[in-house]
Amino acid sequence: MLPPGILKIDGWMFEPELEWLYQQASSLPDGSFIVEIGTWKGRSTAALYEGAGSRKRVITIDTFRGTPSEMHAHWEAREIDLLQVFLGNMKGLALQVSSFWDRQTKDASNLQYLVADSSDASRFFDDGSIDWLFIDGDHSKCGQDIDVWLPKVKRPGIISGHDYFCFYEDIQQEIHKRFWIDQIVHSIWIRHLT
Repeated sequence: MLPPGILKIDGWMFEPELEWLYQQASSLPDGSFIVEIGTWKGRSTAALYEGAGSRKRVITIDTFRGTPSEMHAHWEAREIDLLQVFLGNMKGLALQVSSFWDRQTKDASNLQYLVADSSDASRFFDDGSIDWLFIDGDHSKCGQDIDVWLPKVKRPGIISGHDYFCFYEDIQQEIHKRFWIDQIVHSIWIRHLT
């Protein structure tokens, strides 16, 4: 069951969606590797990691500067340090988080963050290394994110994302140019790769 503290983190993902992320992460086998594109303040990140537990690895990627094309919703990114808000939210849930760059140190946790543009970040990941990719970053770059990250996902593996019903041209059309999805859970789209 979704830990209630996650709902106190500011964000746009609804409780049933967070519950699905939590359950999906918990159902993956030990040793699985989950990558999230788009962190904001950590609401979905917390659900993924709480579900995954300490035997799976979660990396979340964000510029922590908001999305220029969605600045009406991301005005806060101009006024606050989103990375510090994210880190504070993880600490508030007693989740240990470390930088992606600290992954080789003894203090590295299984929850890591990488401050980068999603396309730039993809070069740090090997093809076929990710068990589940969750996309919820710059919606105007959904197609680009799929193109650069799809080779990084294992077969079998999962690629999914948020806001399927909110950004028709930016999300639905870009996805369906590349593949058909298998499932929609609220506004989360899911494709199982075989």
